[in-house]
Amino acid sequence: MLSRRRGQVLVILAIAIFALLGMAALAVDLGHLWSVRHELQRSADAGALAGASRFIPPDTGDWADTLVVQPEAEARARDFASRDLVSDRTLKPAVADNEIIVSFPQTDRIKVVTQRPVPLFFARIFGRQIQAVTAEAVAEAREASKNVSCIVPWGMPLPWKDNGDDEPNGDFDSDDVIHPDPLNEEECNQISTLITPYDTVNHQVSEPVSPRDQYLCQGGLRILKPGKPSDTLESGHFFGLDFSSIIVPGSCPEGVTINSGASFYKYMIKHPCECDTNISVTDPLPTIDLEPGDMVGPTTQAVAPLPKGDGMPDPSLMARDPDAYWDMDANKPVSGDAQWQGDNWQGSPRIVKVPVYDPSTPLPQGKSEITVERFVGFWIQDIVVNPKGQGTVVGRYVTLSGDGEADPEGGGGPVVKILRLVK
Repeated sequence: MLSRRRGQVLVILAIAIFALLGMAALAVDLGHLWSVRHELQRSADAGALAGASRFIPPDTGDWADTLVVQPEAEARARDFASRDLVSDRTLKPAVADNEIIVSFPQTDRIKVVTQRPVPLFFARIFGRQIQAVTAEAVAEAREASKNVSCIVPWGMPLPWKDNGDDEPNGDFDSDDVIHPDPLNEEECNQISTLITPYDTVNHQVSEPVSPRDQYLCQGGLRILKPGKPSDTLESGHFFGLDFSSIIVPGSCPEGVTINSGASFYKYMIKHPCECDTNISVTDPLPTIDLEPGDMVGPTTQAVAPLPKGDGMPDPSLMARDPDAYWDMDANKPVSGDAQWQGDNWQGSPRIVKVPVYDPSTPLPQGKSEITVERFVGFWIQDIVVNPKGQGTVVGRYVTLSGDGEADPEGGGGPVVKILRLVK
């Protein structure tokens, strides 16, 4: 009787040992698989965000030109997805290796799937040698509409077509047509492939003038901040913005005085990211106060390049990148400073984010406000300093990436976009 019981104990012990080995195998192998899955996800996320960055010009070609953009976006995705270690070695970027799979579910979305067969440890005793592990990420570039930061204190009207005048930047009349929607390069090229030249020596627009300037098109030439009364949209409004009412208390560096004066206005041109000015296009649309004067002096001091040899502890925007120019062939800005070239082109101080408003809404005389419709990117090409007292800022639309939250709709054009993972 005792012998039989001893036999039963041995059987139970054998089964228990087998079960314990199974649980150990499950725990060790699942832990390893989860670690590899996490590393694959990190690679997929990096690849998707890098690929989606190609949807933001001014790289060669437009984001909507799928024949140009998608191969370049895929190359970026494969490059970045294969940079991090996954189970002690990087993923192979080549298509034939099948470790990184790239697709485009939408024009402005990219999907990256990373995968790898993972050898198992204890599970081999149960006949399981390898387990395939995958991860996927989807990223997109969408127009920023909420909590947009680093905005300069300038307001710009939406572009329009003057039906009664030859010049596209004249006074807005009731019969003029506003063009509020940003256009991708294909749509802009249907209007015209010409980019308006600008003479920075004589500070004047050169002929011929492109009709693209009447739309939100990459490279569209616009007056950003008028400096003399004859250039203003409406008498007395020069569209310097008073940010004092929208600054988050305590968000500015110590020693910065928040007010409606020229000093703080100039500071926010030079340092738009130093104070929290997150602005959202909401319902109802947000409003921002206008400065009551032309602000020619502080605008010039904040923007104009200094003569060579004149150093300042807090230089102007153009003085920080004095040799930048607009590449007419590539239709994009080129920095004269090596630190803002290539993938770092957006770091140039001459590239700013600007709120735009609807010019069909009349503004009263004196201090008033604009209603923000959207945010655009702008490259400062010139400031007209002479004759004395002008301070007119001239530049071109560019597409920028930025911080904030995205609009539910996608699209091209020179707006502020954010890169985000949607899966």
